[in-house]
Parts: sequence; structure tokens; C-alpha cells
Amino acid sequence: MFKPDFIGIGVARSGTTWLSRGLSAHPDVSLSVPKEVHFFCEKTLTSLSNWELGFGWYAHRFRGDPDTQKLGEMSTSYLSDPVAVERIHEHYPDTKLIAALRNPVDAIYSCYHHSETMYPMSDSFEAFIEDEPQFVDYYRYAPHIERLLKHFDRGQVHFILFEDIVSRPDKVLSDLYRFLDVDSDFRPPDVDQPVNQTVVPRIRWLRNTLGGTKRLLDKNPVVRRTYKRMRIEELGGWLVKRNSRRESVPQLDPATRAHLAEIFAESNQAVASLTGLDTSGWSETTSGEPTADALS
Repeated sequence: MFKPDFIGIGVARSGTTWLSRGLSAHPDVSLSVPKEVHFFCEKTLTSLSNWELGFGWYAHRFRGDPDTQKLGEMSTSYLSDPVAVERIHEHYPDTKLIAALRNPVDAIYSCYHHSETMYPMSDSFEAFIEDEPQFVDYYRYAPHIERLLKHFDRGQVHFILFEDIVSRPDKVLSDLYRFLDVDSDFRPPDVDQPVNQTVVPRIRWLRNTLGGTKRLLDKNPVVRRTYKRMRIEELGGWLVKRNSRRESVPQLDPATRAHLAEIFAESNQAVASLTGLDTSGWSETTSGEPTADALS
């Protein structure tokens, strides 16, 4: 039976695309296609999961050589999902897990602007965090990590800070390669190049049409299974990219930043205790690196 060697479990806007590029570049590693399979979760932040498509469908997402490469996927929905970690443990209890985390204030703000490319969002970020509380819960990491460590030994989980990706990318990659038992001296040629930069839709009515169509298709399980198997979703993703343009993100309002920092403070302290990571910088009420979002 197929078994992934590693599974990336989150979180969105925390460097998972950059990490995926670093993994894909390594000759001894092969990522699923697409890199975010969203199989084990109950749902994602914006749609349903692919659990109903079955393990045969899941296995066919992996095209590498299991005899010579480490095979894995990176789905940002798993860490926060109430059932994903338990499902992974039930079927693959020995697999290694990778969790990328980021200052939740910066991450949720980035997520808001990134999601605007695919779906109509609230008129302001402040309205968004009031209208969509599930996004706040998603970035409240502590309860998710507590659930994770009830099922997996700490040594099976490799935590990565987005802030470390920005400040010392070479060390982040070497540590990750070492965790996966592949050549840790390998370096991709474009390790410092930006990926997954924040964009906005060129034509908003097209964005609305694409997002609305996907949500409509997802409501019918039979139709949903059909378009998933026919890879129509990949065409939709291509259209979203073509309908996007790069735009810098404005600075988050200091009062809003301070409010969110207070909301996440208790969770952030618990994360440090659970993982041993240094999250002290997350308590700051000033914005982080202005170009950091380019590595998400």
C-alpha cells in the first residue's frame, strides 16, 4: 500500500510554497501534484476536502519513485482541522510531519489579501476578522498543536518558523533536509527568490464568477467528484493566476495589530511551551519585514 514519507500540515501564508519549492528541487524528494492535496481534512478554509475520493485517488497524486525518493505533500488545511491529524495517524502512524508557523497577526492579514484573488471578501480587514471567525481560530495554533502531539511523538514533527525562512533560509532548508534523511548539503539555485507573492484580481467579475462557480460545483457531491477526477479544478487555478497581478500590501493599522496581538497572546505563549520555538517576536505590535510576504 502506498505510504507518504512526509506530510506538510500547515499553515497558510507561512512559507509552505517556498518550502515546497525547496523540497521539489531536491533530487531525493518528490512532492504530490498538486502540492496541496487536502485529502485528510474535513474541509479547508474555503472549500471541502477530497477525502471522499478515496485512497486510490490520493495515491495517484504522487508521481515520484518510492525506491529512490522521499514522497510527500503539503496541505495547509491539516493542522487546524478537527479530524485530519487523527486520520493521518490512523493510516500512516510512522510518517513525518512538517508544520510551518508564522506570527498569526501577519499570517491572517496576508491570508485576507491572498484570498481576495479567489473569492469576494469583506470590504475591510477589520470587517473580515469579525465576519469570518474561523480564520482567527485557524491561526490560534495552540489547541491544534496540542491535538497533534496527542497523536504523534514530538520527534516526528518538524516545526519551522516563517520568520526563520526570511532571515536564514539556508539553515531552514538544511535542517528540513536532515529531518527527511536526504542530503542536507544540497542547495536549490533560487533559494532566495520570492514565491507566491500577494496579488489582486485584474478583473473582479471574473474572480467572482470563478469563485462562485467552484462553490456551486462543490455543493453536488457527484459533480464535485467528476470535475476533480477530470482535473477541471487545475484549469480554474490557471485562470485565477492569469487573472492576478502583483500588488504591495498596505501596512496593517496599528490599533488592529495590537488588538489581534492581544487575541493571540495566550496561544502564542502556549506554542512556545509545546514546541520549544521562540515566539517572543510575535508579541510585538509593529509590522514585520515588509517584503516577507513574498516567501509565502
